Amino acid sequence: MIMRHLRDEELVGLVFDEVPREELDPCREHIQACVACAAAFEGLSRTVVLLESEPPVPPPPFAWSRLKARVQQSGPSCEWHEPAWGPLILGNAGGIILVLIFIFLIGGWLETTPVWQSIRTWPLAARVGPQGVIALGFFGIGALVTLALTPVFWWESRHPRKAIVK
Repeated sequence: MIMRHLRDEELVGLVFDEVPREELDPCREHIQACVACAAAFEGLSRTVVLLESEPPVPPPPFAWSRLKARVQQSGPSCEWHEPAWGPLILGNAGGIILVLIFIFLIGGWLETTPVWQSIRTWPLAARVGPQGVIALGFFGIGALVTLALTPVFWWESRHPRKAIVK
């Protein structure tokens, strides 16, 4: 027996007899046991019967042009502008070059410190050198930041902010 409420897709599938056979009996049992789902199923069934019993009415003349005018008057819900690709590409390339210069400079500095003298015996550090250790540190920090921001990006993608129309 299904213990959760039926999803809208399942209820519509039941109304139109499009539920897979293996799910049909559990869904019907749930509707008999759950008052909320039974009410939703009955409401959908009545709506479908009413819609099927009425002859289709053609839209009034000029309905599309009126609707289009109303949509245009309401304005855009979100402004979209094509990004300026040149500055984006140059900015990213410049950022990459700056990071590489930083890795080179910090790696050279690291080579002169006692820290490098203690870690250069590690197999990985001996293989990649001081610049490689700094680069791996950058990658590691970037990976941790990405992991830390993933829930934020997921939340933002599921709950978009409302557009501010000026």
